[in-house]
Amino acid sequence: MIAHIDKYNDELWGHDMPVIDQDGNIPMRVADRTNNPCEQFFAKIKNNERRRSGRKNLNWDLTVRPAAASLVENLKDKEYLNLVCNGSLDELPILFAKLENCPPPGLMEQ
Repeated sequence: MIAHIDKYNDELWGHDMPVIDQDGNIPMRVADRTNNPCEQFFAKIKNNERRRSGRKNLNWDLTVRPAAASLVENLKDKEYLNLVCNGSLDELPILFAKLENCPPPGLMEQ
């Protein structure tokens, strides 16, 4: 096992990725080597949808589900709240109000 790790060490682990936080610090994060977190997230969405609808076949449910509905799961993540919502769901209406006043994409380019 040690020989295998020595031989394939560079391919076995994720790479370091700098992330700038709200204070300007650059803590390092280790990026995932595979897409397993994305696959697990999608599996969780499907499982929750099965519980909600009671259906085994989710083709229709996932087709009509708005893409943004999946992003609601991010609001449970403390780090996401700190980065996007200033650490609290209390400011969410204010943040959405700011989004509504944004010009549509492409309008500023004209």
